[in-house]
Amino acid sequence: MDLAFDGTIRVRRYLCCSCKRTVSLLPEFTLPHLRFGIVVIALFLVARLLFDLTLKAAAESAKLAAMPYQRGQFWVRRFRQQAEKLFTDLRVHLLGWPAFLVPDGRIAVLPPAAPSA
Repeated sequence: MDLAFDGTIRVRRYLCCSCKRTVSLLPEFTLPHLRFGIVVIALFLVARLLFDLTLKAAAESAKLAAMPYQRGQFWVRRFRQQAEKLFTDLRVHLLGWPAFLVPDGRIAVLPPAAPSA
């Protein structure tokens, strides 16, 4: 868990020889442009959205007692804006379906498995 970590994370950056743009290779526990890791943000969002705690109580549950309420509001707003696409993509990924096979809200009926002999 990254709750106790308060240090510097070295980020590898690469330069594309074709377009001359840099690309950052972030560790898997970080999110672009955010100072807090996935675990901390997830703890806050679960407390705020799932358990319906106040912003202050949700921040305390994520071990961020001194966190400004604006940051919590930002996290909630950003999550709500992106959640539908995130979970749609996650469902497709977990099921291993290509995008063109996603049921798109239609009821799918699968035939029963053949009885074993």
